[in-house]
Amino acid sequence: MPDEAFDAVIIGGGTKALFLAMYLIKYGGMSVGIFESRHEVGGCLATEETSAPGFRGNTHATIITPLYYPPLYRDFPEFWEYGAQSDQYLVAEGAVFRNNNTCLTIYSEKHDPTQERTAAEIARFSPRDAEKWLKLWNLMKSDEAQLVVLEALFTPAEMRTSPEALERQVALYPKIVEAGFEPDSLVLSASYLRWVKEFFESKELQYCIMRFVLTQRHVNETGVGQEMFSFAASIPTIGFARGGTHQIAHAAHQILVQSGCKFFTHCHVDKVIIENGTATGIRLADGSRITARKLVVSTLNPAQLCFDLIGREHLDDRTVRRVEALESSFLCLMWYSYALHEAPKYAAAAFNPDINETFWLG
Repeated sequence: MPDEAFDAVIIGGGTKALFLAMYLIKYGGMSVGIFESRHEVGGCLATEETSAPGFRGNTHATIITPLYYPPLYRDFPEFWEYGAQSDQYLVAEGAVFRNNNTCLTIYSEKHDPTQERTAAEIARFSPRDAEKWLKLWNLMKSDEAQLVVLEALFTPAEMRTSPEALERQVALYPKIVEAGFEPDSLVLSASYLRWVKEFFESKELQYCIMRFVLTQRHVNETGVGQEMFSFAASIPTIGFARGGTHQIAHAAHQILVQSGCKFFTHCHVDKVIIENGTATGIRLADGSRITARKLVVSTLNPAQLCFDLIGREHLDDRTVRRVEALESSFLCLMWYSYALHEAPKYAAAAFNPDINETFWLG
């Protein structure tokens, strides 16, 4: 391809690349070029006809929650209209227990905004857990808790320890204690599994909470007790993207096309061009050179960025060792997409028929 020049050059066309480009163009006033090796952009926002013609399945991200895109909906009002829309089933998450064909349903916020219906199902296994579930839900839906959670997710790291942010965290502490979830040192240093055993007694609810944790964390990772308050309380918010997760990529793409962003698919980036210690552009596999007037952004993993794109010769030994020490194969994943003409009907529906309308079933 012919040589080009942009203010910002982004390597990879995944979710973070698309959203970053939206901000660089609209709020930074930059020209942006996105270079993607695949045939289309979107990254993990992928929906394909993998099982049979006419049956579309999400091949990566499936869950969408209200905490995913608040800044985008605020800063790009057309984002929802263009297709970044989410919805919920009757039951957000549930589990069937093979030993006795019972089940537990965590109803979605859309259909059970107070979580009273969910608590009634939890009470069939533990009245105490049902009461604590309601207290946790009401605590984490309070304005004070929501602000603390949103700050942790969306503010720059240096702002999270500002006096104002810390004061809001401290002010939340007595409310957590009042709800029966005192975050002492043991709780804060606990693993995800240790936390759930601390506060809930029924194996059934413990499993439902840990099933959600397993989508993104190792259950025995320690020092994560603080996270678990919002983790557990976010289960009723689990939803999906209408029309498939790739619709969110379409929405971002539409905004970017209208904003003048340029996309280059089937483009393999060979190297980041570095001159006098500064990244000034990229070199493609075909030899083309793309100039970056202001910045080069990589959305690839640390090893690809440091060793393939930048090169060890530009990095200090400490950085090289730290990148080499990162784990990249610590996972176990099975992923199948089925083409079904009707939804499954479970034997556990005799215990609660709503289990047949569960989005995330374990």
